[in-house]
Amino acid sequence: MNNAVGEILPLALGVAVSPMAVVALLLVLRGPRAGVAAPAYVLGWAVGVAAAVTVFTIAGSLLPDEGSRGSRPIGGSIRIILGGLLALLAARTWTLRPRTGAEPRPPAWMAAVDALSPARAGGLAALLAVVTPKNLLLAADVGLAADGGTVEQRVIYVMLFTLIASLPLGALAYMFRPRAWDAGRGVPETAGNAEAGDVWESAEAALAAEEREKQMRARLERARRWLLQHDAGIMTVLLAVLAFNLVGAGIAAF
Repeated sequence: MNNAVGEILPLALGVAVSPMAVVALLLVLRGPRAGVAAPAYVLGWAVGVAAAVTVFTIAGSLLPDEGSRGSRPIGGSIRIILGGLLALLAARTWTLRPRTGAEPRPPAWMAAVDALSPARAGGLAALLAVVTPKNLLLAADVGLAADGGTVEQRVIYVMLFTLIASLPLGALAYMFRPRAWDAGRGVPETAGNAEAGDVWESAEAALAAEEREKQMRARLERARRWLLQHDAGIMTVLLAVLAFNLVGAGIAAF
């Protein structure tokens, strides 16, 4: 079981590093319903990851049992194929990168992400988790890593993989949670009867909350632009490393 967990950890981190999913979350955090939509987005991502890895774990259990020792040519061959596909994906990502000095264009579907309802934000995240080719290839390898384990162990693999793959998005949503955005908006209705000092403090609190909101939105925008600009480079390096790792593991299985 320890060997399988060791194999799953880098794969889960590979899924977690998804710049487009992070950019979408940053847009959700800018929206008017960020306090509800952002947690729904993270939950949707976790559900999508869990669904994908569950399917491949079940599929992996259908492969012939090659035992836990000695050569495992079937699993090794599949890993080499998965690694090759990741390498091709890395080459394609680098080829399609924005040229130097060019302004990266976000996908068309990002145009209205900040206005999504919580349900739609969760659905978008689940879809991104499932349809991203990198995530599917890595989830397929998790199915191989879990091959040979008991049902309980496979459930643990799926839960662990989902947790690690979702933690960065959850941490980001927590760090940029809109707690301060809604604080201090307006003056209480009883302000007319309040002491002048209380009214002044309420006004100061409202101004401070508005300033914090502006700073938060500025940070989110800077992070979004940086990720869009460097998405291709990040993904190319990540995919290349994962490809070499899978190909090496596949060769070692013979």
